[in-house]
This record gives sequence, C-alpha cells and structure tokens, in this order.
Amino acid sequence: MTPLDEIVQSALDSDPEVSVDILCETALNALDQLMVLAAKEETFQHVMANKVFIGQILTRAQLIASFLMARQTRPQMVVNNG
Repeated sequence: MTPLDEIVQSALDSDPEVSVDILCETALNALDQLMVLAAKEETFQHVMANKVFIGQILTRAQLIASFLMARQTRPQMVVNNG
C-alpha cells in the first residue's frame, strides 16, 4: 500500500468530519506537488504524459462541486400580494 493509500484508508476509517478534512488536505498537497512538477522544465513531460489523469481530477472535482451546489439551500422568497 502506498503512503497515499494509507492516508486515504485511515481517513475513511475515521470520523466522517475528520476524514473529509484529511482527504481534502491530502488532495491539495498532492495537487501542489503536481503543480510544481508541471512548472519545472525537467519534469513537465512526465506530468504531460499523465494528462488523462489530470483530466479525471478536474472532472471529479467538478462532480463534487455539483453535489455540493445541488444540496445548497436556496433562500426562500417572501411574496407580498397586498
């Protein structure tokens, strides 16, 4: 099991509130590392070779955002008819 897999498994085994925090922090740290690798001339091609995976990250982030937006409570409008 990779260190990332261990972090994810640990997060999934813990309290849901804690696990969300751990998973978000882990994802952001991994994305930060990818950003650095993509910015470097000597590692750019390695990141480019995985552009399908990068696209999957984007798609999944958009899906998570859509789940959140769908459950947002909308402000109720007050109608005054008189």
